Amino acid sequence: MGYSIGEHVVYGHSGVCRIEEIATREFDGKKQDYYLLRPVAHNNATVFVPCDNEKLVSAMRYPISSDEIDRLLTEIDGVDIEWIEDKRERPAFFKSVMQSGDRKQILKVIRCIYIKKQALMNSNRSLPSTDEKILQELERMINDEFSYSLGIGIDEVSGYIADKIRSK
Repeated sequence: MGYSIGEHVVYGHSGVCRIEEIATREFDGKKQDYYLLRPVAHNNATVFVPCDNEKLVSAMRYPISSDEIDRLLTEIDGVDIEWIEDKRERPAFFKSVMQSGDRKQILKVIRCIYIKKQALMNSNRSLPSTDEKILQELERMINDEFSYSLGIGIDEVSGYIADKIRSK
């Protein structure tokens, strides 16, 4: 799949990016064509993605539409991921979901962590810092893309999601 200058894509941890340029650059003495991506949330950053690197290009995808967001929120309602008690397995699983970019799985993991966090708070305990950091990164990924697709502020995304889930 070829992308064009001016299009918006989601690229891993960089979030929603605008394709600024497709240009030949030389790194380490090797000339190669690159997509030059500018993250929307951090427009002073630039991400270079080699056009001929299938693995990296496959990590680029078009942002989800607002209709797809609503459908996704409907699909995940009532479908939970169970908390993994093993402290070594849990972060590995959460990180694999993060790297997959699968929005449905990311939302399920966010909900799983929220549920555990609430249960811990009810017993005057807190979520392990590793899980808290993963939660923050997953929320950032979802909020960035949903904010762009819905045309709302990042701080409004959580409320939007909660309203959609409550309205069922």
